[in-house]
Amino acid sequence: MAANKSDAPATNTSLSTSSHTHHTWRSPMLSFGKCNIGCSWIKQEMNCGAAWILRDHSGKPLFHSRRSYSKIASRFEADLLSLLWAVESLSNLRQNKIIFEISSQKVVEAMRYPHRYPLFRHLISDIRRFLDAFEFSVIVNSATECNRVANEIATSFTRDHRYQSYVAREGPLWLREIIIEESKLLV
Repeated sequence: MAANKSDAPATNTSLSTSSHTHHTWRSPMLSFGKCNIGCSWIKQEMNCGAAWILRDHSGKPLFHSRRSYSKIASRFEADLLSLLWAVESLSNLRQNKIIFEISSQKVVEAMRYPHRYPLFRHLISDIRRFLDAFEFSVIVNSATECNRVANEIATSFTRDHRYQSYVAREGPLWLREIIIEESKLLV
């Protein structure tokens, strides 16, 4: 006899999720960081560029990163791998209070209800394991416009064939104008 699976959200002291979507970049509270996550996936090539940028409450970039994945079968898998790259990196950088923004309602749902996605249970489990290292974390679905910088970094892999993976301080110089523009929108 199969056990009934609860449809209640998975609980984790360091993990919260939110399906609230906003359309402009918003700063986190003081002492929190905001990590915008971008993903660029090419179905025909089964390649994915994953990127993230971490900014403080004033919009100042602290770190950013890009990496590539190959043999990725779906956009959903690419989005999960992008989230994994961000949480793993920021855990290794010893960041404590992070708001993760990704433009994927399905990823937010998978993190809340992992039993609904049995094919991705190992990937979701890895993400949750890294999230346990944070004092506070929340994963928020955001409009693509809010992840402009991270999406541009990710797209540099698929569009511009920049295959070098890296983690770097501050933001990329070639996106400086967009970063400044978004930080001016802060209230």
